[in-house]
Amino acid sequence: MRNQEQYQQGVQLFHAGQIEEAARLIGEAIQAEESTERWNDWATVQVAREQIAEAEHGYRRALEMSPTNAQAAANLGVILVSQGRKAEALLYLAQGAAGLNEPERSTIARLLEECRAEQPITAANTGVSGPAAIRPTTALDLFILKTLREHAEAIHIITTRLLALQEQAEKAAPQTIVAPRTVVAARSTSRMLSRHAKSGK
Repeated sequence: MRNQEQYQQGVQLFHAGQIEEAARLIGEAIQAEESTERWNDWATVQVAREQIAEAEHGYRRALEMSPTNAQAAANLGVILVSQGRKAEALLYLAQGAAGLNEPERSTIARLLEECRAEQPITAANTGVSGPAAIRPTTALDLFILKTLREHAEAIHIITTRLLALQEQAEKAAPQTIVAPRTVVAARSTSRMLSRHAKSGK
């Protein structure tokens, strides 16, 4: 059996519910010729087999071969979320939401926003405290985070000075107690996405 035919048969068996045989055929096809699509499909088969560590490896390998593979990025983000690794999933979900078509784009975008809502940016993960510690709210938040990390020392000096000035001002004015507001983020699940190439690469 030719390599491409073997791969396509593996994909068909996966859709037919013959998971183990699909894993074998796609795995053998990868051994003969790697591609980002094959690694993505193999990883998705591993998810169906509940082999999450293997699936993560497969999606990461797909991204190594093609960093612009939005499907693999979205799939990796989904399994990271399923393991509670939401902060780590943000970058991959953002890449998936930016590169996928509908309806997958909306599905991943909703999951991304839910993860963002549950990930306040604090001194622990940015190196910045005070007014510079922000919660991501827009599509530009990843860029902002990157900038904060790159200039953390300078921002820390500035914010420390601002806090000192604020403290001096508060000593000269009556104290006001503000009750904290708790934000409860909605949770949802997202189906695993899989794209199967119609032509070998």
